[in-house]
Amino acid sequence: MRQLLLFTGLLMCPLVAFAQDDGTRPFVVSGLALASETEPEGLGTRVGFGTTVGLHSWQRMQLFAQGGRLIDVTPASLLPDPDRLARFQPGRARHTATWYGAAGVRYVVPSLWRLHPYGETSGGVARMSSEMQPFASEGVSTNGVFHVNNTAPLVGIAAGVQVHIGPRLTVDTGYRAQRFLGKGDATRKQPYVALGVRF
Repeated sequence: MRQLLLFTGLLMCPLVAFAQDDGTRPFVVSGLALASETEPEGLGTRVGFGTTVGLHSWQRMQLFAQGGRLIDVTPASLLPDPDRLARFQPGRARHTATWYGAAGVRYVVPSLWRLHPYGETSGGVARMSSEMQPFASEGVSTNGVFHVNNTAPLVGIAAGVQVHIGPRLTVDTGYRAQRFLGKGDATRKQPYVALGVRF
C-alpha cells in the first residue's frame, strides 16, 4: 500500500508543478529597434523601443499596458504620391517618430512545457511627429526642414508566445498588427521579440 501511495505521489508531483507554472503572472518585457543611415549628412542612427507590462489576471484573461517609440511608420498622407502632388503635399517625410500608449486584454491558452501561447487586442493613442523636407530641397539638405504632428487613435491585435526561462526570465515573441486611424492613416505589421521578467 505504501509503495502504491509513493508511486502515485511521484506521478502527481510533475502534474502539480505544471499546473502551478501554467498560471499567468505579472510581467515586464521590452524590445529595441534600430535604423541607421550612413550617408553623408544622413539621419544617423534612430532608436525605437516598446515595453509591455502584464497586470492582474483572471483565469486566462490578463490585462496589460504597453507603450514606446516607433520609427517605422509614416502617415499615408505624407508618403510620396504622384496624384497628390498635382494638388498639394507639403514635402517628403524624412522620418517619423511615433510615441504611443495602449492598453488591452491578453488571452493565454493552455501552455505546453515552457511555451505559453496567447492572443491579444489593444487600443490607445499615438503622437506622430514627421520631419518633412520640401520637394525643392536636394539630397539630404536640411534647408527648409519642418515638422508635421498628428495625434491618432490606435488599435492593435497580436498573436505570440512567451517562453519562460527559469523562474523569472521570459522571452516574448510573436506578430503584431497596429492600425493608426484618423490623420495617422497608417498600418504597421511586424514580428517582434522582447526580453523581460516575471513576478
